[in-house]
Amino acid sequence: MDNLYNKIAELCKQRHITPYRLCRELQLSPSVLSDLKTGRKKTLHLDTLHKITQYLGVSYETLTGQTVNQSVQTPSATMRGVVIGFGSAQKPIEITKEEYENIKQFLEMLRKSK
Repeated sequence: MDNLYNKIAELCKQRHITPYRLCRELQLSPSVLSDLKTGRKKTLHLDTLHKITQYLGVSYETLTGQTVNQSVQTPSATMRGVVIGFGSAQKPIEITKEEYENIKQFLEMLRKSK
């Protein structure tokens, strides 16, 4: 996600808006993106990424250059560094591949019900 700010700024430019306007319309502090731009932060919370992808109409993969599975694949039976929760509730936990698949199926079911 090294170029995350640049990608967000480019997508904003394509839509004729500023990153500041993006933050204002999503009710995010402008420091969220300025910290990313200056390197004080390297990533964004999952809920913030979700808001941005929804607003810009792009996928997580388009925004970050990563597929969802790339961030959780490991050779062992345990997934490391998977983040469950939003906002201040985020903390890395370990889950098994089976638990990961169950979570994925549950999310797919939720998306279909919308």
